[in-house]
Amino acid sequence: HVGTPITANPTDVACYGLGDGSIVAQGSGSGPWDYNWYDESDTLIGSATGETGAITIEDLVPGTYTIEVLNNDYCNALSGTVSIVEPMPIYIIDYYVYDIDCDEEDTGQIIVIADGGTGDLSYSWDNGGVDSTITDLPAGDYTLTLIDENMCELVQYYTINAAPSVTALFDTDTQVIDLLNGVATIEFENQSTGATTYEWDFGDGSAVSNDENPSHTYTETGVYIVMLSATNDMCSASYQIVVQVQEIIISVEETDFTRGISLTYNDGMLLANFSLLVPTQIEINGYSLLGQMIVDPLIGTFQNETVPIELTHRAPVGIITILNKDTGETKSFKVIH
Repeated sequence: HVGTPITANPTDVACYGLGDGSIVAQGSGSGPWDYNWYDESDTLIGSATGETGAITIEDLVPGTYTIEVLNNDYCNALSGTVSIVEPMPIYIIDYYVYDIDCDEEDTGQIIVIADGGTGDLSYSWDNGGVDSTITDLPAGDYTLTLIDENMCELVQYYTINAAPSVTALFDTDTQVIDLLNGVATIEFENQSTGATTYEWDFGDGSAVSNDENPSHTYTETGVYIVMLSATNDMCSASYQIVVQVQEIIISVEETDFTRGISLTYNDGMLLANFSLLVPTQIEINGYSLLGQMIVDPLIGTFQNETVPIELTHRAPVGIITILNKDTGETKSFKVIH
């Protein structure tokens, strides 16, 4: 036949996977026209009769369609082939999630690399972020919506996890115990949280214990720092106290050494006052009840003098011990701030 062909103008699918494509078709001449349209397998999927103008065929999925128009000028039937295409899907190339480490807060980070869709992609996070990377995140769930220029969307979900924290803590009914018949036993109550394993160091050189609530027997007098290390698969914490093991005192007899020592506090300064019969080699130490050293160890020879003790760490309660290195005699003072 000879004549003007039909017109068929497609509109492609807006987003990958949708079926919103369309074709506007019109026959040749003055009409009215009958329309038939077929899919790629030549199966009739729709028709219209007695149309006096162009028709719009809607809700088409990607593919090739044949439009047949009847009652045209010059010849009865004309047909045309039209393709509906779809854009690339929006997809994630790669992503990185950085969780929160032990003893940290709000250090999570998510990085997403995406492509596809139509035109440039925009990033919209549910926490207000608009970039491919969001930082300084607390633990929790985060939603990313990727949007292209056709307003097509891809929604992705990510989770920031916090490392399981550990708090180390324990208690005992007393921190001063008596040595009776060469032994002094103390029990410890573990109050730690978040831990799965424990390691106890009793400060006397004995083997560590992995019991949750251990007891320990000391065989010598002294001041011992008891340390608990509590851990889980990722994090750890520690806690310590001071335990003093002492001989049972039946009676107290002052010696020239213990009578000649006093401790005073004057004008913001802690002072050790010596009034001894002879020059004596002295060692001064001090600890808090948590085992922290609160003074720099001081060693010297003193007789009749006042020696300032410089506190390197202030604690609510501390023990200052003055040792006669010649005889082994000691005198201890409790210091309360």
